[in-house]
This record gives sequence, C-alpha cells and structure tokens, in this order.
Amino acid sequence: MQSESRRKFIGMAIGAITGIIAIGYAFPLVSYFVKPSLQKREESWAEAGDISGLVTDEPRTFRFTSSIKSGWMQQQVKHDVWAVKTSGGSIKVYSPVCPHLGCGYHWDQASGRFMCPCHASVFSVGGKVLGGPAPRGLDLLPSKVEDGRLFVQYKSFRLGIPQQIEA
Repeated sequence: MQSESRRKFIGMAIGAITGIIAIGYAFPLVSYFVKPSLQKREESWAEAGDISGLVTDEPRTFRFTSSIKSGWMQQQVKHDVWAVKTSGGSIKVYSPVCPHLGCGYHWDQASGRFMCPCHASVFSVGGKVLGGPAPRGLDLLPSKVEDGRLFVQYKSFRLGIPQQIEA
C-alpha cells in the first residue's frame, strides 16, 4: 500500500513539474502572438507638404500618405487635412471630418467659413462652431513644421460628442 501511495505522489509531482515547465514555455509564445493584436494602432509623423504658400487665415487642403502600423500589419493610407496659418504665424491642422456625424466639410471663400453640407454645421477659420448641430469645434491634429515642411500625425476622433476623444 505504501509503495502505491509513493508512486502516486511521484507521478503527481512529475505531472505538476511538467505543467509548470509547459506554462513557462507557453506564456511567452502566446504573448508573442496575442500582444500585437492588443496594441493601439500607431501612426507616425507624415510629411504633408511645403507651407511656404500658406496665406494667413486662408485654409488650404493638404493630401499626403502615411504609414499605419496595426498589430503585425503596416499599410499606407492617404489622408486629406486642412491647414490654416494663424495671424501669429503658427499652423493649425484640422481633421477633414465634421465632428457631428463624419461628413466632409469645405472652405467657403465667400463667407470665410468652413461649411458642412450634410447638416449645415458652420465653423470659423479658427475651428469654432458658429452654427448647426456640431457638438464641438473642428478636431485639431498634432502637427509640426520643420524646415518649411508640414508634418502631421493623422488621428480619428469619436463623432457626435462634445469632447475630442480619439477613436
């Protein structure tokens, strides 16, 4: 009887040690495959273009291609943004998406305002809401200027809410 219980104990001990070793090898292997899919989408700085032609308070659209890394995938995506040179000389870059429901808005030269054709939201050249159902002003994008070139980090934001929250 005693030899049977000893055999049973040794068998259970070997099984437990084998299980611990298997978990020790499995955890890094599983995290290698799962971790990238849980990471937040990363978008790097992309060159949008030369800003030497920007005139104060006259928005201009810039089209550029950026590289987006999501998990294991890396893709090239084309974006449009609105850039405005302020009277102070700084550059503001706006997402081209209306914060109400995501329509594309345009610059109306005659009125000096951004106009959304879908639900009649109106925005000032500074991005503030002047009328319509838009719950907040135009979404500002991270931007920087280096050697006369505009660099932008494109982001998407949640629609229809008063706060600018990244989607």
